[in-house]
Amino acid sequence: MDVDGEEEPDTSSKKRSNEDMDINLSTSKKKAKKPVRREDSPILKKLIKELSAPIPQQTSSGSTISLQTFPDMNIDSVNFCELNDRIIKAEDDNKRTTLELIHSYYYFGKGHRKRKEKAIKIFKFFDGVGTVNKVNCIKTFSASTISRIIKAEDDNKRTTLELIHSYYYFGKGYRLWFDHYKKTYSDDTSNSLVNDKIREYFPDQDKTSKANLRKRKEKAIKIFKLFDGVGEVNKVNCIKTFSASTILRLGVEDIDYVIAKVLKAG
Repeated sequence: MDVDGEEEPDTSSKKRSNEDMDINLSTSKKKAKKPVRREDSPILKKLIKELSAPIPQQTSSGSTISLQTFPDMNIDSVNFCELNDRIIKAEDDNKRTTLELIHSYYYFGKGHRKRKEKAIKIFKFFDGVGTVNKVNCIKTFSASTISRIIKAEDDNKRTTLELIHSYYYFGKGYRLWFDHYKKTYSDDTSNSLVNDKIREYFPDQDKTSKANLRKRKEKAIKIFKLFDGVGEVNKVNCIKTFSASTILRLGVEDIDYVIAKVLKAG
């Protein structure tokens, strides 16, 4: 009761507000996932398994993807403009084949759904009239639909490996120049000098182009570190299920862990 003529505080609403806050905090805690240990990470386990496998050999049927290599690459033959162009082309090709693969899966799924709906209607009808084996009249997927998916998968795998390959050689070019400067200078100075060397190939770049080039360089360094660490560039051919972007999302410590495990397995 309000004796003094003043409004009493709404304690019930405050209580509800506090309860709601407690519920929200409890829910957020439940949603927060515990960090996965590296040894328990499914992604790292799978990558280690693939990189620990023998390098596929080129067969007469050409079932293994053949990638261009540069065994004689040295500091004098490094051309960052050509290496950058190669990455750009590989990125565009990989994007195109990825979209084609998604497109193929989409129409396969669309056809599957339509056939399933038709099958249910036909089944109900013929089952009702007692001739259930008439359901066998429903056609299966056409060979052309399956072939389209297989081709899209093969094309996407090829462009994925080519993209990883392209990053690797840009990274190798960076490493050759870094090791050259490291004979005289510190790590930081050597890195700065390599960046200057790269910029010499792109004198008229705007800010966006410079940012894109910097990102490609950082990706290339990471890819080179991984595959150079596990033995050689041909290890790229061991990749079966990983895209370049998936590998690039790994941290430096993750890559060090993968390298150590692959070398130990070998």
